[in-house]
Amino acid sequence: MLAKRGLSRKEAAAYVGVAPSTFDRMVKANTFPGPVNLPGTTRKIWDLKAIDKVFDPKEVEETDFNRWLDKLK
Repeated sequence: MLAKRGLSRKEAAAYVGVAPSTFDRMVKANTFPGPVNLPGTTRKIWDLKAIDKVFDPKEVEETDFNRWLDKLK
């Protein structure tokens, strides 16, 4: 089986470890990147590598993701 680079909304949320509705809020808040529109389709796909960059150890301390998590506390 081929490894996926593009994820559906539900797959992207599961990959991050949150509910799709939570993932939607994080995308809307620019905490996570938005989807890529594939040419010739109406399907929206999230780039796995773009999602991984949010968790890059060099950037984790300064990301919007951590600021967003702090707001939940």
